[in-house]
Amino acid sequence: MPPSEDYPELIFFLGAGASIDAGLVGVIQLVDKFKEWLKSTSKIDQLNIVVEILSILQMWKEKRYDPSDIDIELLLDTIERIEDRDHDLLSFFYKDKTLRLEKYSSYESTYGKKGLSSELKRFIRQTFSETQLKTDYLEPLNSFISWPMQLSSMVENQYKLFV
Repeated sequence: MPPSEDYPELIFFLGAGASIDAGLVGVIQLVDKFKEWLKSTSKIDQLNIVVEILSILQMWKEKRYDPSDIDIELLLDTIERIEDRDHDLLSFFYKDKTLRLEKYSSYESTYGKKGLSSELKRFIRQTFSETQLKTDYLEPLNSFISWPMQLSSMVENQYKLFV
């Protein structure tokens, strides 16, 4: 149905899991399906590489105390970063396997491993808490979201009239 005055163009945002209800394989199960596919197509070298990558990712997640399973997006992102390692952003911060920022003697002692990111987050929170956000542009969305509630109230009121 083309957009019209009565039926404006609608966009639905679906969260994680919507694909599963639609009958598609989830992002976590897709990892196993990919390994099965590699095996069934006799791509044993690639399968062994994927198994090794998954093992390393699992160690990384455990170190971060992250109990979630590895999904296909993390696997793909990791593989792409490995394949493009010479151009990956982080590679520019290292020279001969040494962090370039170590030349600032106060970097680790002042900020620790997460100190600078904490300072940046604090700055962002402070900046946006002091800023008056303009949300007028969201009014059409707000009206659209509240419309079913208004409809529900009207139906409820009509029901009460007949009872």
